[in-house]
Amino acid sequence: MPSTLAVLYGLFLWAAATLGAWLVGAALFSGGLASLIIFALAVPTVWALLRGFWRLTITLPEDRLRTGLLIALPGLFANVGLLLVAPTMFGWSPPVTPIFASWLLWVYGLALVFSIRAAPHQDEPIKPTSQNS
Repeated sequence: MPSTLAVLYGLFLWAAATLGAWLVGAALFSGGLASLIIFALAVPTVWALLRGFWRLTITLPEDRLRTGLLIALPGLFANVGLLLVAPTMFGWSPPVTPIFASWLLWVYGLALVFSIRAAPHQDEPIKPTSQNS
């Protein structure tokens, strides 16, 4: 069930972000200070959305990478098609779409990096035991 929930959460986030891009994307992704702000605000937003999901679903640390991937991948795949039709569908001028595509890459990259960092790591080298030496 958590895997299905992660995919559905990812699709919900993708739909919400797509709706937001449709409503105010031309203003936010036209370059300048607004674009810089939206890139900066993505960092705490993505972390909060992932962390909130992990806490609500009581995701174990060893499952955070998998759930992070399941949240990110549906939107990544959906955006391939969206970017092909975004200028026509949203009525954007040519400079908006590349900035939006860069923001998408930034957001999904953040989600993957945060998921990798939230998963447990084996930082210590394996110590030899009496049987191995």
